[in-house]
Amino acid sequence: MGMTVNEIFDNKSETFFRYLEEKIVVKTLQNKNCVISLDGGAFFKEKIRKEIIMNHTSFWLDCNSKTLLKRIRKNKKRPLANKLTNKELLELIAKRKKNYIKANFKINCDKFTKMQIVENISKSYEAI
Repeated sequence: MGMTVNEIFDNKSETFFRYLEEKIVVKTLQNKNCVISLDGGAFFKEKIRKEIIMNHTSFWLDCNSKTLLKRIRKNKKRPLANKLTNKELLELIAKRKKNYIKANFKINCDKFTKMQIVENISKSYEAI
């Protein structure tokens, strides 16, 4: 049985987790007929980001800071975020947004249902 993300962070390190993540994501991206949902840190990794930008279609699902904080705080499976204060978390989000803007499409998810977000993604993808 494999370890959870929290267990990898606690027993190995974030560096080890990011190494595994990069290895698995880059290998998975070799399959051209798939959809991959990445966590906030994955697109921050240059190798992953370059592969996606050069060979795939990417969508940045953006929300306002208040919504992001609420969602992140509800999810206990985010070992890095769970150790940060709200101020530190907002700083991390701002730092990561500098790379997120490099995605092919930005979908503003504020005030939309999950189905409306899916429709927005589908319309954007079909327009390619």
